[in-house]
Amino acid sequence: MRSDHTGLPHDGTWTTSTRSGASGQCLEARRTPTGADIRDSKNRTRATLTFSTATWQRFLGGINHSHYRP
Repeated sequence: MRSDHTGLPHDGTWTTSTRSGASGQCLEARRTPTGADIRDSKNRTRATLTFSTATWQRFLGGINHSHYRP
């Protein structure tokens, strides 16, 4: 089940975007009690970046409105 406010599973499992290709250049994200963490899928032992729920929602909103393009 996905959360309404983060788009991530409620159980805190790491998730990779369904749009990730086979290139291996992906980020993984997980829900936390206060927002979301992201990490590099190629090097999972390195530090994670932590975002508040409000910041994560703004980021997702930007993606959904095509504000971030390659």
